[in-house]
Amino acid sequence: MSSESENTTTTEQTITLPVCSYLPKGRAVSDLIFEMYHSEETHQLSLIRLLKNLALKGILKDDPRILNMLHAFREEGRSISLDTPDPQLNQIDDVLVSKESFAKCISQNTIVNKVFKNQLIIPEWKSFTGQITKIFNELKDVKEGKTASYIPQLARVNPDKFAISICTIDGQRQSWGDFDSKFCLQSVSKAFTYALVLDELGDEYVHKYVGTESSGRAFNKIILDKDNKPHNPMINAGAIVVASLLKTTDPLSERFDHAMKRMKEFAGNGHVSFNNSVFLSERETADRNYALSYYMREHGCFPEGSKHRENLDLYFQLCSMETTCDSLAIMAATLANGGVCPLTEKRVVSNTAVRDTLSLMLSCGMYDYSARFAFNVGLPSKSGVSGDMVLIVPNVMGIAVYSPRLDDLGNTIRGVKFAEKLVEVFNFHHYDSLIFNESNKIDPRIKNIDVELLNICNLLHAINNNDLDFVKKYILAGILLEEADYDGRTALHIAAANGNLEILEYLLRHWKITPEPKDIYGRTPLSDAKYFNHPDCVQLLEAAKQKFLTCNPNENEVLDSVQSEMIRKMNFLAINNNHDENDSPV
Repeated sequence: MSSESENTTTTEQTITLPVCSYLPKGRAVSDLIFEMYHSEETHQLSLIRLLKNLALKGILKDDPRILNMLHAFREEGRSISLDTPDPQLNQIDDVLVSKESFAKCISQNTIVNKVFKNQLIIPEWKSFTGQITKIFNELKDVKEGKTASYIPQLARVNPDKFAISICTIDGQRQSWGDFDSKFCLQSVSKAFTYALVLDELGDEYVHKYVGTESSGRAFNKIILDKDNKPHNPMINAGAIVVASLLKTTDPLSERFDHAMKRMKEFAGNGHVSFNNSVFLSERETADRNYALSYYMREHGCFPEGSKHRENLDLYFQLCSMETTCDSLAIMAATLANGGVCPLTEKRVVSNTAVRDTLSLMLSCGMYDYSARFAFNVGLPSKSGVSGDMVLIVPNVMGIAVYSPRLDDLGNTIRGVKFAEKLVEVFNFHHYDSLIFNESNKIDPRIKNIDVELLNICNLLHAINNNDLDFVKKYILAGILLEEADYDGRTALHIAAANGNLEILEYLLRHWKITPEPKDIYGRTPLSDAKYFNHPDCVQLLEAAKQKFLTCNPNENEVLDSVQSEMIRKMNFLAINNNHDENDSPV
């Protein structure tokens, strides 16, 4: 796993992975990666250097997919330490591998290929995590709220612990603060248990026993809906009934083992354990939950064959399952990824089960603050009285927050503030428009430098294909026609060289600067038209030049600065499209 300080410190030898959106014909990805990272002296690849660069993109060494790759190198006879506590890999002897061994060992490793091709959901990982670091630092000094005190184990927790962990649907991960501190899931377990039961029994059966409406009452209120069912699975009554549906007729020991196994699957086999002292205290102080359970039994809320006391014990055990912020983020990312764990790439629950779970997390997941939270933040979430909270950005990432200081409603104060700041910075709110965005919110799913570069390239490509309709759409979209590519060639150059008279005439009607821009070779659209023998284009450009000179007698004074700025800009875009700002040659 990675902390804030661990990911922001790099060595001089670390080289950020260049990225490539396409492959030269006939070339394997492994060949290209090897060529970038091999030593000219030894003709071998530095495995540690590769791992460090994967970490810069959020793919960490303890990722099962990376461990599988390292095991493959081990089987090739390479001596590799797989259990080092050093996340920065500075204390491990480097391992050099041949081109053949490298190709063999990563042939089935999709994540390395994905990183190399820049296909991760958050392409600018350093920039994104930098924004999260700012939010984390802003919240570190928040001292509002108190820890839960209804059982001694929660009351004794250090109230100043604070952690944030993120895991994307591609398995990019980073953590801040006390991310390896252990805590109990408490009510956060309700979301995952509900997803498990939906997956195993189907929604039709499950919703015979529990509803889908927000109750509008306290989470532990002794009340049922008009059909004599608990209102939803995110309140205590509903969660107790959902627990009763989990392997209903099996012995309690088997039901517990089954739940633990499935929770570990959510976490990609990360840390999930059981805190027996919390379980015993929960059971000892559960008068309200016992009353709820008896009340529901009176109204026939439980499935036939279920055992009343065992159902409650299983519910307490589920709440007493223990994890870390890092592992909880992976569990959240499994929900964000439609039920497939990003690290193991194995399906844990069905997409339908995830859809229904996220729907109820959005409407009912934050106790009596659920509606306001849905309005302000607009993301599925679930909190627990231990101070934990999961936040789901569907199809993007899962986020876990741990901070034991709670508000009057039982939600982690820092967690709620983090969620609100998150959607202020990023366009993650469920109803943020991705098309007509009127704010300065960041969309971390795209590379900002790509937009302008792609627009210019697409415009020039449309002109080359004589596609006037496409050119008109770009003008209507507000694209600057005068921008140049890295060779300084503009839309006028392409149209003139190809003899596209209709497009050339249309471009000149919308052209804002001199119709005589020079590329880096000193060629103008007019000289291209003459060279490729397009007399109609020559005549049109000469007339446009004369008209421009008449209206702008000082154009020569600004022409060079305009052109040099456009070329500089495009070269910057082209370079940064493939390299990080800290790149250095191998």
